[in-house]
Amino acid sequence: MTAERRPFETLPNGTDIEAVDLARDGIAVTVVSQGAAMARLRAPDRSGVMGDIVRGFHDAQSRACRPPVSGATVGRYANRIGSASFVLDGHRHTLTANKGPHCLHGGPDAYHTRPWRLEAAGDTPHPFATFALTSPDGDGGFPGRLEVTATYALTGPGELTMTCEARTDRPTVVSLTNHAFFNLAGGGPINDHRLQVAAEAFLPLDATQLPTGEIRPVDGTRFDLRRPTGLADAVAGSDDPQLLQERGFDHCFVLHRDTSLSQPRFAARAFDPHSGRVLELLTTAPGLQVYTGAILAVDEDGTARPIALSDGFCLEPQAFPDAPNRPEFPSTRITPGHPFRQVTVYRVSSAP
Repeated sequence: MTAERRPFETLPNGTDIEAVDLARDGIAVTVVSQGAAMARLRAPDRSGVMGDIVRGFHDAQSRACRPPVSGATVGRYANRIGSASFVLDGHRHTLTANKGPHCLHGGPDAYHTRPWRLEAAGDTPHPFATFALTSPDGDGGFPGRLEVTATYALTGPGELTMTCEARTDRPTVVSLTNHAFFNLAGGGPINDHRLQVAAEAFLPLDATQLPTGEIRPVDGTRFDLRRPTGLADAVAGSDDPQLLQERGFDHCFVLHRDTSLSQPRFAARAFDPHSGRVLELLTTAPGLQVYTGAILAVDEDGTARPIALSDGFCLEPQAFPDAPNRPEFPSTRITPGHPFRQVTVYRVSSAP
């Protein structure tokens, strides 16, 4: 078991970015202080050959070629808040719109764009790295000073646990996630990946990608992923307006509505038949944003067919999008006496 701390890059403003390489029992992860991001996650295929299963980066140059959210810790609020505003305790808070009229992932200067502090790293009781960020009151329009930590730890063979915590000095709303792009083959199309999601409902979107407020059962729809389903099979020939609009999946699946859940539950399983690699995700989060990177093409006659525009898919544990404006959704309100804590476990293995 190892945890090795090293310089990664120096930003144009002189800020030094650090990396930590964690290794244990055949799995290795590199995390960096820029965005508290997961830069690499290496795991063996069915033949024991190691490969990188996140579409991340290995140096400053390759990081610049990836979207800023790649592998990063996203906040103060992951996904969208409608009309870039919400009311909390009778007071309206106006945010910075950066996705049409809405606020996406906390705004244009959100957590994934910032250098975090590498607060601690070591190999006892297991290899870990903890990053910290102070978000001042009024940051991006959000109330309350927030002290945030993101800890990556190799907690068992093939097991990476990410724990996000946040404490505030006044009531606010929080939703944090990790935005890694996965490709279990290590590269190439993801169409043959098989995905299972333990959700009986999902959140339909309006034309601006904001939840309509409906919690729609997956029964009888292409969103029923309760059994392993090939990504191409799930979308091919679909006439579902939700899939056609997003050119694949970019929706929040409803895992549960228990905001007090403390132990991670099974949420999703992905399998690549070519490499044999398997990724299981367990989380305490109530929602799971599934993004397949626009794997659909829509012909002039409205026929949907699979393509491979993306080299990865995302499984983002989070609160429901726009929950601060939707009292029917699980609450994202935290207070000084009730902080935020979310635990997600990524288990990597191989199958014949």
